[in-house]
Amino acid sequence: MQLLLFELEKHFFALDSKEVIEIIPLLKLTSIPKAPGYVKGVFNYRGTAVPVIDLSSLIENTDTPNILSSRIILVNYKFKNDKKILGIISRRVVEILKVDDNLIDEVQLNNEESKFLSKVIKFEKRMVHIVEVTNLLNENVKNLLFSE
Repeated sequence: MQLLLFELEKHFFALDSKEVIEIIPLLKLTSIPKAPGYVKGVFNYRGTAVPVIDLSSLIENTDTPNILSSRIILVNYKFKNDKKILGIISRRVVEILKVDDNLIDEVQLNNEESKFLSKVIKFEKRMVHIVEVTNLLNENVKNLLFSE
């Protein structure tokens, strides 16, 4: 499996590279009324309104700083029977890793709010959570961000 390794405040996370569309610099976003704090806004990507979330805000309750290395990772997001685009803010994109499936461990988290962090790998003496894109948003947020 190929994973995109990226950094939030002090921790590393990974996404399945098959889900990644593009990595772009952090842009000015238009806010979305009544959205949770981790939903930072929306921007126009090739004619499509793309909502953007900040994983640091969702996971660690701190906003990702707007620094030169900050990026928006555009990913495919399945909404009902359709594919949408979701932006994920990261402090820094590190590299693409090729990881054997046998090095990926399941994590038993009983927290409904963090079910998107169900797998981990050990990488250079660190635990790296693999973000399950399809489990990132709860139903209310999905319905707020994506229309049918």
